Amino acid sequence: MTDLIHIEKDGVIISIYGDWEFVNSSEAETIEKAGYGFSDGEEPNNIKINDAADFVGIVAHLMQQTGGILIHKSKAVYIIDMKDTIGGRLNSNARIKYDGKEMLFKDIQYPR
Repeated sequence: MTDLIHIEKDGVIISIYGDWEFVNSSEAETIEKAGYGFSDGEEPNNIKINDAADFVGIVAHLMQQTGGILIHKSKAVYIIDMKDTIGGRLNSNARIKYDGKEMLFKDIQYPR
């Protein structure tokens, strides 16, 4: 299992999980506040992420609520249909835009 870490760079909090990065919105003013977005809501260190689908699902919900940018291997990722983002795992068949191409989430999760 990969660890979730939060760093501050140039006054911006970045949450990192493996090859994934989430550039938090200005709402996450501290690393501790960023941690709450990925936790059970009670303790910022009680993380509920087991894999990339969990991380991206939570990030999609945070993006819908407060903004931010999702990045995978230095390329921006956009969730095409945000209506189903409730903070849980992102479905592997969710449509995304990655490196200017529309594809399914599983296509970058499990490249062929």
